[in-house]
Amino acid sequence: VALNKDSNNSFAIESATVTKSCRKRRNVMVFLALVLILILNALFALDHQQVMDSVDTAAECSSQASRHHHSPSKEQVTMVIMTYNRSDTLINNPIVTELMPLKEVAEIVIIWNDVSNPEGMQKLRNQLVERIPSLEPKLRMRLSKRNSLNNRFLPDNEIQTEAIFTIDDDWLIRRNNFLQGFGWWQENQHRLVGFTPRILIDNGINGTKYHTFWHIGKILEEVQEEGYNTLLPGGGLFLHRRYFDAFWQDQQKFMEGREMVDRLFNCEDLMLNFIIPPAFHPPLLVAIDMEESLAYVFNQKQALSKRGGHIITRGSTCLATLKSLFGWPFIMSRTICSEPTSIALNISRAAEP
Repeated sequence: VALNKDSNNSFAIESATVTKSCRKRRNVMVFLALVLILILNALFALDHQQVMDSVDTAAECSSQASRHHHSPSKEQVTMVIMTYNRSDTLINNPIVTELMPLKEVAEIVIIWNDVSNPEGMQKLRNQLVERIPSLEPKLRMRLSKRNSLNNRFLPDNEIQTEAIFTIDDDWLIRRNNFLQGFGWWQENQHRLVGFTPRILIDNGINGTKYHTFWHIGKILEEVQEEGYNTLLPGGGLFLHRRYFDAFWQDQQKFMEGREMVDRLFNCEDLMLNFIIPPAFHPPLLVAIDMEESLAYVFNQKQALSKRGGHIITRGSTCLATLKSLFGWPFIMSRTICSEPTSIALNISRAAEP
């Protein structure tokens, strides 16, 4: 009996020891499994973020749903128009009736560069409000301290939106195109999104070249064949307000770039394209009826682009100077967004009268 008791006690002790060992081993395995799950989740999240970053910086057109949660500052845009005593040109531009009243336009800032004629600025304001009274609360006139094309990108602390839409007073963009472009900007907020393409060419020791698209009736076909790497702000451009701050940095190269713009009275639009970080090139072109826009511009009596030597200066002096200051960040693209994003579709529906 004594032997049986000892045997039973030994078995109980061994059984308890085995049970404890099994529990310990099981706890270790559970712990290792949890660690493995955490590591896999972390890797998945990192890979997912890299994919999202890649998609967010890609310039390919895609009608997928928005990847951004839109705050109020992203749901509206500030329209910035620079003019020099051309009230009639702006008043008669369809953008006054088609774009300015839209609820997506939070504010309209008109930069008045005719510094010696503040009365003309007030007259223009009165004419706009008289034509469309609802514009009064969101219309702001800004008198420049001096006549400079750099004023187009002067930082403005009163602007509340992250998106800025800049356009010349003599350029025409229709309502649907505007809303479509805004939708594309909301999905590509680091990029320039606009309607008027150009090609900047670096031929090395043979210099630089500025290429325009003037073949009326075949512009989009020409762009698809040759590509583009630059968009002009005067032809309608969506951009993030941070690029206004970047344009006016105190670094020497930015100061020299702005000095060149003042000296030549040209190329502030090209300088903007140069200062965009290489990671956010190429810009994104949205399709419009370019022939209609060009015809509208050509009917205007005054335009800087009609001055003698304008194109030659841009292709030689401007590009050479800007290249020496900022390098050559440009990437060719043939992407033309002709379909609205899901955001743009929602915007268009909400904007229907």
